[in-house]
Amino acid sequence: MAIARLLLKILGQLLKWLVIGLEKLFLGIEITTKWIAKIVSKLNWKSLVLGLIGFIFSCWTVYTYNYPKIDIDFTDPLDSSDITTSIFTLKNQGEVNIYNVASVFYIKTLKWGSCNIENMNMYVAPVYKKIPSNRDQTILANLLKNKAWDFECSPNSKTIEAELHIFVKYNYWFKKFTNHDTLRFKSSEMVNNKIVWTKIQ
Repeated sequence: MAIARLLLKILGQLLKWLVIGLEKLFLGIEITTKWIAKIVSKLNWKSLVLGLIGFIFSCWTVYTYNYPKIDIDFTDPLDSSDITTSIFTLKNQGEVNIYNVASVFYIKTLKWGSCNIENMNMYVAPVYKKIPSNRDQTILANLLKNKAWDFECSPNSKTIEAELHIFVKYNYWFKKFTNHDTLRFKSSEMVNNKIVWTKIQ
């Protein structure tokens, strides 16, 4: 009996401590809730939202400003009767350097004299380790001279119908990210007794 009474006494004491602990816990939660509500009530939500929008806009501006931007320019054909003698120049128009720049010239369609070609890799340009920001790099001059054509044809006609794709792949931001672009060109109508490339937007 004495043991039972002792156990009941211990159990009662534990229950008492439990109740006291719960009371303090709920009191702490109530105080914390009131404190948070007081802080929230003093917040200027309009300023907070505007500040958040401004922060997001600033981050986006920095990101877009430092995002690589490339383009490809070209000259008129060195030989007015041969569109393949144009010189292509890769232009790094962004504010960041680009690295390991690889370019592949791809014939989508070509109808010229006895040539009738579709969907064919035409030339793989050398890989350039680095093109600094706002700098240019000639990536190919004179397709015929560089033996870009690996098929037999007689391009003896002044009439040409061609579409050329140039696939460019490169790294940026300390070489940790990779991007690629495909720039498209097509042959123009005869202008001043010559045919030139035009960009496909």
